[in-house]
Amino acid sequence: MLGRGFVAIAITGAVFWASGGDPRPPEPPGADPAVGPPAEGRPAAALAPLGADGVCWVGSADPSGLATLARSGVRWISVSPFAYGQSDPHAPPEGGFRSSRFRGESLEGIRSVVRTAHAEGLRVLVKPHIWLHGDGAWRGDIGMRTDADWDSWFAAYEAFLSPFVELAREESVAAFCIGCELGGTVAREKRWRALLNRVRTRFDGAVTYAANWHDEAEAVPFWDALDWIGVQAYFPLTESATPTESQLRAGWEPWKRTLATLSRRHGRTVVLTEVGYRPEADNGREPWRWHLEGPLDPEAQARAFRALFATFEDEPWLGGIHVWKW
Repeated sequence: MLGRGFVAIAITGAVFWASGGDPRPPEPPGADPAVGPPAEGRPAAALAPLGADGVCWVGSADPSGLATLARSGVRWISVSPFAYGQSDPHAPPEGGFRSSRFRGESLEGIRSVVRTAHAEGLRVLVKPHIWLHGDGAWRGDIGMRTDADWDSWFAAYEAFLSPFVELAREESVAAFCIGCELGGTVAREKRWRALLNRVRTRFDGAVTYAANWHDEAEAVPFWDALDWIGVQAYFPLTESATPTESQLRAGWEPWKRTLATLSRRHGRTVVLTEVGYRPEADNGREPWRWHLEGPLDPEAQARAFRALFATFEDEPWLGGIHVWKW
């Protein structure tokens, strides 16, 4: 359920910077967030409003801008450490994944952001990503050919996650995302459940997974073991190059029904873990495209966000929206 204060800041901030996702379809003060257990234990709690409205914080070493967000009504941020080192989606990374060399995405850089966010009364979702190298490479295509390679890939991935799980525990972070847009891996259900169980032994906050909007969200077989359903919400809304706000809202309706059904089926609140629009006139056609290709049009971007918030403002099954990227 969305607050009007967040709507205003999200639209204002989006005019300056909000780009989205992969280029193809593919705590602190305040009430405690109502999140579940291991999930099957508290379905009612898992469906309670989370108030998880926020922004995806850019990997900046200077977190001073968080104060502005907090004053404007934002309640959460997500932070995204990136894993590098894999170029072939069908082979495990040689030597394992390596963390970003950018301070804002490093362990200590993220720790600094988390502490500043907490001091400002913001809750934090730690949301690691994999960055696949190579033209056209995308993490959603990751899929090994042999069981031995799957063993190696999951071992490398868990080794990358581990220090960030520990950071989340040490800093009393509100929520941790165990994976993002890894659609080619989710059928390995036993491996994901084992990883999730190990994460829960070290971290007692909420745990989610961020599924790509295109087919993956409905295919994840372990939503019951998570506290939220996370969706990367780059849904195409229109074929128009210059859509009106009403056209954008109409484009949301079938996707809203799909998300509501997903929530009812699994007894879990849905959080849009990413959604963003380029400041271009046709940003509703392929929102996952993040390179600017036409004239700058901040009003078109603001219009897309107005349609988004108007669509979801009073939906009790929606826990929140995180705007990519501040």
